[in-house]
Amino acid sequence: MNILELLNNFFEEDKTSKLSSSTKLYFFLIYQANEAVKTALKSQVILIDDLGTKTFNWINDKIRLITEEANRNQKSLIISTNLNPQELINSLELRTASRLTELVSKQGIIYLGEEDYRRKKREEKEKTGNHFKDRF
Repeated sequence: MNILELLNNFFEEDKTSKLSSSTKLYFFLIYQANEAVKTALKSQVILIDDLGTKTFNWINDKIRLITEEANRNQKSLIISTNLNPQELINSLELRTASRLTELVSKQGIIYLGEEDYRRKKREEKEKTGNHFKDRF
C-alpha cells in the first residue's frame, strides 16, 4: 500500500468515529514515525539527526530502543547534535544515556565542537536588524 492509499484509508469518513481530523493526523504521524524506526532498525548503520533538540516521552522511548538495538547487534550509530557530549548525556534518560555511553566506549566518538551556524546567522541578523533580508 502506498502512502496516498494509506492516507485515504486513514482519513476515510467514518460516521461512528468520534476522533477529529487533527487527532487522526496525530495518530497517522505517530504510525508513520514508528514505521520509519522499524525500517531504520533493519540497517547496519543508523543515523539520528539533531538529537537533543526535542524531548518527548515517545522520542526518548525510540532513542532508547535504537541505542539498545545498536548495542546488542553491533550496529553503527551516527548522531548529529548541537549539544556537547555532556549536554547530550544530560538530555537523555538515564537508561538511554547508559546505553549510549556503552556504545561510545565500543565505537568511539568524533566530536567536532562546531557552533550551530544557523543560530549564529540568526543572532547576527538580529544584531544588524536584517531579519527579513533573505526572505525577499
